[in-house]
Amino acid sequence: MSNLTEIEKRHLFPLLSECRNAIGQWIGVDVAVRLRALAETPTEQTWADARSIIVADATVPGINSTLWQILLAETSYVSGIPSREEVFAALEWAATANRAALTGESIAVA
Repeated sequence: MSNLTEIEKRHLFPLLSECRNAIGQWIGVDVAVRLRALAETPTEQTWADARSIIVADATVPGINSTLWQILLAETSYVSGIPSREEVFAALEWAATANRAALTGESIAVA
């Protein structure tokens, strides 16, 4: 059973589909499942399973590419288990960075 609202589910799936690894490829189902688990139920275990996942293409100059690095640089997250809102914000930033990398646009990097 998901802890996400229908609106959150509709927002999460496109974000996960835009996550890219260090060589610009989609992260894949297994990794997307780990990120979804964190978004659904932020716990110590889901955080440990997801924090080091690369979610943004490292070809973007200056980007912090793991979920943890993006949380630190682009959200109010400081330490511990991130909130659902912080996870969504980090994934949104990663999706924006990945779209920019594909189109050659620039993005603001903190």
